[in-house]
Amino acid sequence: RVELRNLAGDVLRLDFAADATLNQVKAEVAKVWRVPVLCQKYLMGPSAADVLEDDVLLAELRAEGVDQIAAISLTLVVVMSEVTSHLSHWSRGSRQEGLQALAQLESVDEESLQTVCCLAK
Repeated sequence: RVELRNLAGDVLRLDFAADATLNQVKAEVAKVWRVPVLCQKYLMGPSAADVLEDDVLLAELRAEGVDQIAAISLTLVVVMSEVTSHLSHWSRGSRQEGLQALAQLESVDEESLQTVCCLAK
């Protein structure tokens, strides 16, 4: 079980197999919260200072001696840096992926739109 919180304080609880990766969590969050995988970063720890890698196994996140039934608690941060990187990439496929991620976002702030406009020039 994984318990996800976003910075607005919303909570999402999902069940995954122990051998699931963070990428699988991202795919499910993209469906439920409509946050593109490209825009998702996850933090873990008491100070939420540890940014997790996409290929980390959920089983690796469970501290030794912690009850296997207890949820793994993660904080979702929506970032635009990967979208910006994809939009400015030389590869057409990467640029399309960046645009698709931007289109999936429920709301896009002014700064993000300005970034896209600058990259389009």
